[in-house]
Amino acid sequence: MSNVIEAVSNLWGTFWTEFHLRKAQDGWISDFVRDLKRYSYWTTQDLLYSLALALLFTALRYALSVFVFVPFVKWVQMKEDNAKKFPESAWKCLYYSTSASYCIYLCITKYPFFSDSNSVWIGWHRGVEVPLDIYVLYVAQLGFYVHSFYGTAVMDVVRKDSGIMFVHHAVSCLLIGFALAVRYHNLGLVLLTLHDLNDVILEGCKSLLYMKTRGGKDYPVWEILANIGFAIFSVTWFLMRIYWFFYKILYTAGYISVQILPTGPFYFFFNAMLWTIFSMNCWWYFFVIRAAIRILIGMGLTDTRETESPGAGDEQKASESEASGEKTRSEEPVSGRVGVVSGGLDVGGVEESLAGLALEVGDEGEEDEKEVEEKDVEEVEEEDVERMEVDEGGEEFVRRRNVRQEEESGSDE
Repeated sequence: MSNVIEAVSNLWGTFWTEFHLRKAQDGWISDFVRDLKRYSYWTTQDLLYSLALALLFTALRYALSVFVFVPFVKWVQMKEDNAKKFPESAWKCLYYSTSASYCIYLCITKYPFFSDSNSVWIGWHRGVEVPLDIYVLYVAQLGFYVHSFYGTAVMDVVRKDSGIMFVHHAVSCLLIGFALAVRYHNLGLVLLTLHDLNDVILEGCKSLLYMKTRGGKDYPVWEILANIGFAIFSVTWFLMRIYWFFYKILYTAGYISVQILPTGPFYFFFNAMLWTIFSMNCWWYFFVIRAAIRILIGMGLTDTRETESPGAGDEQKASESEASGEKTRSEEPVSGRVGVVSGGLDVGGVEESLAGLALEVGDEGEEDEKEVEEKDVEEVEEEDVERMEVDEGGEEFVRRRNVRQEEESGSDE
């Protein structure tokens, strides 16, 4: 705890010191544009490489979907709505697995950027050459997020947060392109490493969850694996996107950078973007924790960001109306019998969060409910028959009594 307090104190003191030292000469915007022209080394070649890779990723995704993902979905007889979402998660899981593996190789194995934060800034100068292996990673990441604009608009399943995803892709392109242009690529490599590994786990959990219902049957083992994966995801999120992000990214950019590069450009702009990402990570982690708690109390893992299909709302209302009618019938007093009705609760899209949790109804509850309804119908039919017999007997008695009275009155006359 003392280390955290010391780190926060160092950051706060450095911010105030730099705020007084780096006063704007011609205004913040004018100074930013001037520094951007001086320190930016973004070229047309970088843009063309990124656009070419975006087209390549789009073609590759189409090919994998047509020849691998869709045939696999048909082969395992996946449920229809899950069959539409599985290719997307499988594609993202494949990409992030490749990207995260390459990031780990660069950041931990080949370069000491993760273990030694000082090395991120050592050797930096205006227009420093970007190593080819790191350059390949950056243009690939830019190409992927440019492709993601098309993927979200055309290929992905429409979700409630699809609009927000366009903003996410735009911010990602801005950050990656800015880090490459001003040669802050070493710190950007650490940031990509911390984020991509989490995305692998998330998309893997979603893919496992889609495997739960196949061929009209439920296979709980897949949901169990998805829940275990989500538990790992919750731990790694805190470790990578909060704990290590603070020390490896925020502390490195806000404090260590000044010790090594006292006059490094874009200090406040770059740190503001990083703190914005950190704030979003903390906010999203609140939903991750809430989702984890709901799993622990017995709720299933599902994604509630999907928009409801046509008629889904009507089906839910019909099921609620039916359940309400069953409850009313079970509470009505019926002579000669006591009815017991058991049912389930179907809640879809209750909370909108990163993982998205919802309650699901078991097939066994529905079967039990049908059996109870059949018994109730049989008992009602038997009672109706008894009532009919009693009513018929009463009518026969009245008819005979009337005939007898007529005969007696005739004899008296």
